[in-house]
Amino acid sequence: MFSDITELAELKVRYAQDIERLPDSLVRAFSTAIDERSHYNANHTRNMVKMAEAFLDSMVQEGALDGEMLAELKESRAWEQITAP
Repeated sequence: MFSDITELAELKVRYAQDIERLPDSLVRAFSTAIDERSHYNANHTRNMVKMAEAFLDSMVQEGALDGEMLAELKESRAWEQITAP
């Protein structure tokens, strides 16, 4: 099936990259579907993201959530997708 171990290793790397991109793709698909449904839903989605961000920030302040984990989330492509205007 595989001519050498290099092909197998490359395939595993591609699969791993696909798996890493999956959450971003799902968020993008869901937010696009909601936004295209109607402008009322789009506003609702953006408002809920703002509320969720405020909630997560308050959890960090209270020590219930790791601030580094939240910072990593906010730097992710998924966060950019859901917070984009």
